[in-house]
Amino acid sequence: MKFILTVLLVIFCRATFLAADENLPRVDTSIEAPLFQLRPAMIETIRSSGSGRVAEIPVRLGDKVREGEMLLRLQVDRLDTELRRALTNYNNIRSQLAAAEQGGDAEKIASAQQLSLVAVTELRELAERFRNLAITSPITGIADRIHVLEQEQVKTGQPALRIIQTSLMQLRIPIDSTTTSPGQLVPVLLGKGRITGTVAEIIPPGNDAAQFRPLIEHLAIAVIAIDNRDELLVDGELAFLPIAPMALVPSEFALALNRFDPQVSLQSEEGEVTSIPISIIGDAGQKQTLMVGAFQEGDKIVERAEENLEDGSPNWQPIGGTILFSKGNTIFTPKQFVSAMPALAESRADITPAAVEKTTDQISNSLTFQRPALLDSFLLPNEYPLCLTDISVLSQIFGIEKIDQAFFRQVNSYYIQEAIQKRLALKRIDDLKLATPSGKLSDYLRAVDRLNQDYLLAITPIQTTRSSHTQFASLFSGFGHQLIFTPQGQDLLNVTPEQAQRLKQTQNLLIDQREDVLNNYFKSSGSPDQLLERTKQILSAWKEDLTIMLTEPQREQIAQLNLISDSSPENSNSGEGAPNTNSTVVNEESEEQPNIRMPEALRGKSESTILPFLLLGAGVAFVLTGIVVGYILYKRKRSS
Repeated sequence: MKFILTVLLVIFCRATFLAADENLPRVDTSIEAPLFQLRPAMIETIRSSGSGRVAEIPVRLGDKVREGEMLLRLQVDRLDTELRRALTNYNNIRSQLAAAEQGGDAEKIASAQQLSLVAVTELRELAERFRNLAITSPITGIADRIHVLEQEQVKTGQPALRIIQTSLMQLRIPIDSTTTSPGQLVPVLLGKGRITGTVAEIIPPGNDAAQFRPLIEHLAIAVIAIDNRDELLVDGELAFLPIAPMALVPSEFALALNRFDPQVSLQSEEGEVTSIPISIIGDAGQKQTLMVGAFQEGDKIVERAEENLEDGSPNWQPIGGTILFSKGNTIFTPKQFVSAMPALAESRADITPAAVEKTTDQISNSLTFQRPALLDSFLLPNEYPLCLTDISVLSQIFGIEKIDQAFFRQVNSYYIQEAIQKRLALKRIDDLKLATPSGKLSDYLRAVDRLNQDYLLAITPIQTTRSSHTQFASLFSGFGHQLIFTPQGQDLLNVTPEQAQRLKQTQNLLIDQREDVLNNYFKSSGSPDQLLERTKQILSAWKEDLTIMLTEPQREQIAQLNLISDSSPENSNSGEGAPNTNSTVVNEESEEQPNIRMPEALRGKSESTILPFLLLGAGVAFVLTGIVVGYILYKRKRSS
């Protein structure tokens, strides 16, 4: 029975030790780290996770990188081809589904839906393979070495970069192994103050600790991990613990010692004075020097005064400002240190990093889905191909991480080509005539909606998991109040079936009103500016009805969005009620609008209505000048 209890006790103690060990900071003891000097806790050599061509190295030598940040990205041409094929297959299936839904064939709809799920699963698998080509940093630190170049072919396991950790530092201190244990919190003293460290590991002493062997009975080296997320600590900075056999002395006194054979005079409690050799560790800051010697409890470091005592014996005076750390059964905890040595604790104030406060993600309302300026007052944000917005803006709205940018760029490029081939990438209102066979706005909007829904579904595998509040805020920034017309917005706002029906009626009314204005324009009964002014008024009016259609909780949900600016994207810079900031028809007080970056395939030569008149005027001026010069020459010839 005793044997069984003993075994169970050993197992319990071992399990407890392992559990505690797992919670200790991870420190690489193979790193060269002199005693009393702060060094990085980890130095990671990042190796290639696969074979391929280095497509991108977003970091440079000396750059700071965060844990999880992409360091480099590989490119495999075969994988790019597979993605294009998968997107084509997915797009064809979505077209089949749309045709089946239009025809009302339940069997074909079910079959197309099943194929669509399979196609999305294939895209999800490809997204994961693309993600694996992005090599990320396992630690926060500095890019110390870069072993590869862009466009270089690399193999699996080949060293690519080296990262020196800066968020966690290590410090090695000689200690008595009987006074310290892993997991213990200790006060670490520096020139700028003090900080709390954790004993991560106890290791055997090396050759650099030889001078401590006669001074410490059970000599060992404590490896202390120190939080440096605030980057207050510097690699190579001197740091120490307030433990024996160390002492702090005025730097002026230390400088006067013999550099080749430094010794100090010690006066014991009984008054006996002896000279002992010491080792100077270094400058401890605050005009103090750290030294090590065979100091005993009650000793004082003294120096002989110029005048002797009355009885002729030497007059030994204590060195002011000297602190000898006494030997104890255990090393001070941070709280014990403050209580035991309040003066030193006050002179070296606590610089322990404060806990990082969690902040709510802020979404800038300038992140809007973009349209050409000439269409800004004619189309809502959800009525134009989303893929034609600048890809950096799309990444922020949809929450696309850097490691997924390669997949995202491929998908976005594919749908840009789809938008161009289907003539949905309008640049002017007149382009609407060629966008659909009928040339009607309603048919164009249906085609755009199908394209956008297919696009959003295709990028679903790489959208980061965000809170519903953050997701709603980012989409609201992109769509503005028009978000309520989209399936995503209605889902996030918990729109009821009755509300959805009223919203559909409002949306149809908006389309019909603009359709009438558009027909009049195509019949040459108005100018483009008049059309845009009229559609601007139409789009502005619907917002007044929106408040009536929403419930109080829904209005509060919109009001509580954590947008950086108070104004919504559709009226942040333009006149009141304008549908977007990029409209060409704005009030006189409006700020100058930024140019929208259009894809290269959509960029063309700008057409100016003034240019022909300028050319005509220049031609007339040239002819008149020729006539005048000819007449003057003719008169001179006649007079001569």
